[in-house]
Parts: sequence; C-alpha cells; structure tokens
Amino acid sequence: MKFQKRVRKKFVKNSYPYFILAGDIGGTNVSLGLFGIRKKVPELLVSFHFRSKELNGLDQAINKAMKSIWEDYSINVAKACFAVAGVISPRKDFAKVTNAAWDVDRKSLLKKTKLRQILLLNDFEAIGYGISMLKK
Repeated sequence: MKFQKRVRKKFVKNSYPYFILAGDIGGTNVSLGLFGIRKKVPELLVSFHFRSKELNGLDQAINKAMKSIWEDYSINVAKACFAVAGVISPRKDFAKVTNAAWDVDRKSLLKKTKLRQILLLNDFEAIGYGISMLKK
C-alpha cells in the first residue's frame, strides 16, 4: 500500500493542547489529517493520502498514519472524526462507503487501532459543520 504524506505546517508539539485525526473517506481516496487544536480552532499540520482500492479497510490507513505521526512527532492520537462518502447508520457507528469494497465500522476501528474515540459523519454533513469555520 502506497501513500503520500505532506507536512502542511511546521509546528512545535507543545504549541497545541491536543491533537485529532480527521479524514475524508471515499471509494476512490482516503485523506487523513493530523490537526492541532488550539483555542477550539483546528490547524491542519500533516496530511496523508491513500487510494481506497489499495486498502482492505480504513484501519490500514489509520494505523499507517498514526505510526508515521508517532515516529516523526512522538504524538499519540486518541480521537478522530471521519467524514464518509456514503450512508451513515442512525447510531453513527457504521457507514456503507460508496464505491468501496469495505465499510467503516466504529467498533471494529476502536479494536484495530489505538484510537479511543471516533465520530462518523456523512461527508456532506461534515461540509455543513465546516462552513462555520471558514473565514470571510
């Protein structure tokens, strides 16, 4: 499995009280980002891009990104939010990914990764929440 990693912003680990992993999950691509959170404002620090068809499941991409984050920055990420292209279950614990051979199951991800908290959203729902973060 190949992936691309891009450092979006040089940063000092202690400048952020905490970090989250967020992602845009689709049938063609999986894009994950390490975000530093300061004053309730997320800043994209590092991004990872995978081809969905090269993955057996989202856990592969998460574990690869989290390993890189640990090795490069000594950061353990515990919380994540994933915007999934597809139908999200009413309990927001499962997503049927459009055009992918695998699905996203929150319980399974919690078992297969070091994440301790995961929020699943539909990708259009995530865009709606993100609008309030845009600058004029």
